[in-house]
Amino acid sequence: MKTDSLAQWQPCQSYCQMNGAAAAVLSFSDTKVLLNGPSWCSLVAERELMSYGRTLQQRLYSSHVEQPDLLFGTGEKIRELVEELQRTHPDTSLLAVLTSCSVGLIGDDVSGIVNNMEQSLPVIALDAGGLTGLFEEGYQAAMVAMLKKMKLQPCDDVAPKRVNLLGYCGYYPNSSGDLIELKRLLTEAGFEMGLCPGQHGITLRELKELPRAALNIVISPELGLEAAKYLKEKTGQDYAILPTPYGIKQTMEWLEKIGEKLSVAPDLAKLKQEAAVMEENIAEEVGALKRIVPNLTFKEALLDLPPTQAEKMAEALRHGILEVEEIKQICQGTCDGLVGSDYRLLLGTFSDRMRVGDYQHTVYINMFKADGLIRRKYKTFVGIEGWGSLIEEIVEQILTLYYLKEERQKPL
Repeated sequence: MKTDSLAQWQPCQSYCQMNGAAAAVLSFSDTKVLLNGPSWCSLVAERELMSYGRTLQQRLYSSHVEQPDLLFGTGEKIRELVEELQRTHPDTSLLAVLTSCSVGLIGDDVSGIVNNMEQSLPVIALDAGGLTGLFEEGYQAAMVAMLKKMKLQPCDDVAPKRVNLLGYCGYYPNSSGDLIELKRLLTEAGFEMGLCPGQHGITLRELKELPRAALNIVISPELGLEAAKYLKEKTGQDYAILPTPYGIKQTMEWLEKIGEKLSVAPDLAKLKQEAAVMEENIAEEVGALKRIVPNLTFKEALLDLPPTQAEKMAEALRHGILEVEEIKQICQGTCDGLVGSDYRLLLGTFSDRMRVGDYQHTVYINMFKADGLIRRKYKTFVGIEGWGSLIEEIVEQILTLYYLKEERQKPL
């Protein structure tokens, strides 16, 4: 534990396991979630989930656990909700009962309660308290539980160029745009796009199509590795850990590695032309920026991102045109002060933005935990299009900061 800063006592900056499990389940259009815990705990989870979409609350329920329930258990409340859902929403494909810390601590056998019910409605029960894990653990546990419920079998008609994307989460900023770019790249390279569990709008039944793919691509090990391992065991599907690519170099290597795993040469001619044009445009934009802003340097880049995402972004920045001197992965209040008047990049959350301060020299881009409902729906920072978008945003923010600085220095 750190002893030189009050930051260690600040509220948690991450989502808890219950949020992750609920995010995975509610990504399927015909599912519902029961947050088995106190009202206040359910309210916090609902608030975070609604940062993605307000309509999710229509499929989100709470058992409203009170003090007597901590003594006598929550079984009766769970039974009441299951019976009511069976009566009013018989088309529900799955109900996930997610147990919070308080109910988990009393030893309530929620799984036993659910398994002993006479029900036509499929139900899964997960211990999803924040004491035992964060968002990523909850997401993976729920996704694997749903895959198990589907009882998937090996496919006799595997498409040799078909791939699935595992480890996608629609609750991260720019996720919709990122997925569109990844699908575009795969299609342009001659691959066939299969399913992407976690993509909002698909039904649970569509998971039956997963085994048709020749390869599962894990674009985020923190979210998709356990699902890939389960599918390997049950269906024999091979998988490759190929995290979401940032920058031109990573993007082309990503497609080439997929081709190697499938023993299929990707068609990269068109994408290479597109990449060359993008690199030329970026070089011109950054060159013009350096002519306007004298001695432009990026002293550091601070990345408050999931580990794999941070690693790939750091690699892209090191090989990019921005010439960042130092790259740091930060978390929960570990931001240092900026030395001198150089510019810094901050890729993370709005909480990071507030902690870092130094607004006159910091370029902030939200890439983890959405900070508002008003945003471009299909914005992306991945792939070829995404790298151009990222550089464009950095250039625009630097110009704004520079002109504001010049205005402040003018005599009154």
